[in-house]
Amino acid sequence: MAFFSDDENKIEGILQVNQSWQNYSDKEDKQIDYSNLDINPRWSFRRTIVRNAFFRISVVRIYENRCAFCGLKVIKNGNQNIVDGAHIKPFSQFYDSRIHNGISLCKNHHWAFDMGWFSVDNQYKIIISNDLEEVSPHAKPMKDFHGEKLLLPKTEQLFPEMEALEWHRQNIFKA
Repeated sequence: MAFFSDDENKIEGILQVNQSWQNYSDKEDKQIDYSNLDINPRWSFRRTIVRNAFFRISVVRIYENRCAFCGLKVIKNGNQNIVDGAHIKPFSQFYDSRIHNGISLCKNHHWAFDMGWFSVDNQYKIIISNDLEEVSPHAKPMKDFHGEKLLLPKTEQLFPEMEALEWHRQNIFKA
């Protein structure tokens, strides 16, 4: 089980950060009176930034900085890359920033996933919407990915959650 240059401790660290943040977030949520959030929007904004950073870093790392859809990997200066940690079930609705609710996607495929242009089945195979019209003279068209397996983390325990993928297919995907 090697993720980052054969250093298994790094993945454990990411999982601990993810779990610690979730525990902290749950505890903080119980202490917050959400009816008064407009009083201190700066606190809410900072908390959102930290949560987004932990989620993105964790998800992108377990996918080795690659888009799970197309495999694109572009890194600059060792720490900037072109992929996002995409929520399967929107955070705005479910407040779920666990790794299992995330997929690493490049900017184009993140947007397409959020718009329901593609989804993922129970075998982690890509499903493309039937009504896409596409011209991709210099890249593989999205339609050609239909039926291909999503690129997944090396360890099954880090795979996207089936329940989240099913929710996405039923509520976001536009077949």
